[in-house]
Amino acid sequence: MLKEIIIILRKEIVEKHILENLAEGDKLVGFFSGISSPKFWWYLLIGPLAHLRTKTYFVAVSNRGVYFNPLILFNKFGAIDFFEFEDIKNVKIAKGFIQRSFLFQFKNGRKLKIQAPLFGKKGLKIEEDVQKYIENNISVIS
Repeated sequence: MLKEIIIILRKEIVEKHILENLAEGDKLVGFFSGISSPKFWWYLLIGPLAHLRTKTYFVAVSNRGVYFNPLILFNKFGAIDFFEFEDIKNVKIAKGFIQRSFLFQFKNGRKLKIQAPLFGKKGLKIEEDVQKYIENNISVIS
């Protein structure tokens, strides 16, 4: 019970932060959390310390584009990256039982791979309507 209350409070804090940082005229379609893990070679290079390179993102989808809100130390929000749908070259969405992988490729050459949970509280997991909105506005690689 206490754990659920803490999760709900955090979800409300995240939603408030996202709504405060939307550009003027943007409407929030939905948001979800995701984890970006380090590449395998980091584990070969520095071993278990590579886990420190794991980042948590809250991905907010609006009517104009996608906001990437990273969490930094002590669960504080970092600098927000916003990409309009035209700035995103494509996205590859992999199916999974527990989580869904999103590989965003941007026109500036940057790539971001995020693992989004399929189960959990609303706002923390990827919702079907949010995924459909992403698929309808960005070219999807099968």
